[in-house]
Amino acid sequence: MKNPSLALLILLVGCTASAATSGVGGAEPADSASYAIQDAFPDTTDQARVMAFLQEYGPRSVPFVRSGNYLGHVQLMRELETSFLGSPGVRNLSGQQVATYLSFLGRPKEALALFDSVEGSPTDTARGGQLSNYDLEDAVEAIARLADTARVIFVNEAHHVPQHRALTLALLQPLRQRGFRYFAAETFAASDSALNERGYPVRTSGFYTKEPLFGEVVRSAAHLGYRLVPYEASGARSQEDRERGQAQNLLDRIFREDPDARVLLHAGYSHINESGSIAGASPMAMHFRELTGINPVTVDQTTMTEHGETALEHSFYQRILRDHQVSAAAVIRDPSDGRLWSARPNIHDITVIQPRTRLREGRPVWLWSVEGRNRVQLWPDVCLQAQQCVVSARLGTEASDAVPVDRILIDGGMAQPPLLLPAGNFHIVITDESGSVLEERDVVVSRETG
Repeated sequence: MKNPSLALLILLVGCTASAATSGVGGAEPADSASYAIQDAFPDTTDQARVMAFLQEYGPRSVPFVRSGNYLGHVQLMRELETSFLGSPGVRNLSGQQVATYLSFLGRPKEALALFDSVEGSPTDTARGGQLSNYDLEDAVEAIARLADTARVIFVNEAHHVPQHRALTLALLQPLRQRGFRYFAAETFAASDSALNERGYPVRTSGFYTKEPLFGEVVRSAAHLGYRLVPYEASGARSQEDRERGQAQNLLDRIFREDPDARVLLHAGYSHINESGSIAGASPMAMHFRELTGINPVTVDQTTMTEHGETALEHSFYQRILRDHQVSAAAVIRDPSDGRLWSARPNIHDITVIQPRTRLREGRPVWLWSVEGRNRVQLWPDVCLQAQQCVVSARLGTEASDAVPVDRILIDGGMAQPPLLLPAGNFHIVITDESGSVLEERDVVVSRETG
């Protein structure tokens, strides 16, 4: 996403009804979204249409927020968009938000295609063409080795691409072994003060934590003994306020009490940029360096990554995938100086190359590769008479509003993809488009399941 103000606006859309009910994220859309709307949609007429869209969406989405009905969100967004035909701002906002919800529902390739259809082609200016002889290395191993000397590591993501969270998940254990004690995430809601004690996310823990793989990141971090730290600048009235507020929160919530802290941070898009600007503001990483004196290692996943159409991908990314068999997150060691390569060297320290998503039985291969996952085949006619249904599997030891370990959207009457779950006791809930429960079952998953 080129405009981070739109990223904030999408987050606020997701929090609109929550602010009216449970306070998720502390968002105040009628006010806090104003500057994001102005930055993302410079046409004043379209700004008014986007605000009208949000004002209608907010109250109507309340029941979907309360029940965690993301299929209902998708259908509401698509319905409302038809009332604002001719508004590029509403189309862009709605399309990107629906793409994000599709990623919550286990449809990563659909999310990629829809997001790209409204976002458009990315810039193709990153460095890379001059590399004629290079080798790939495993990204987790290479970044973990840097942590022997690095104190703070910032990793970014595209919010509609759950695959980017797999890298952070894999980094948690090796970094913990090297003394990292804090895991900070832009999406964490400060209002969920019980998150560290509870050790797993619920619907009010944040916005992007509602996606199952992000939920697994949170569980793993808590299990490994990380302190989970929210740092979003809730209620910011400008992009500059938001970027500086995020950095100030990191200083206040971690480094004032622990000056030698070692931190892994997971953010969205350009907030980790070490130079340049975001909608006229200095990125969070620049403010962080100014406030703390610490130069973080910045790891970008949003440049050399797949898109809904290969024509939209960076030309050097296409070349890498032609030259190499990329099956997991990788990095390049620059042959000229032996350092890990960056496509944008004055902006990020390291660029990660992500494989394209391949599906196995309708599920992404990168999810099959998450350690400990087992195939759990669903029973016939799981949707009953519904055209679509959502299957969610949460741990039996967790509360009913816990973020599920896996969630998939199923088309009635079609071949059913399996759930992918670690060993344990799970409570499976099947809901239709209205959020009504069609069936519930308790399932014990072992290594031999499926």
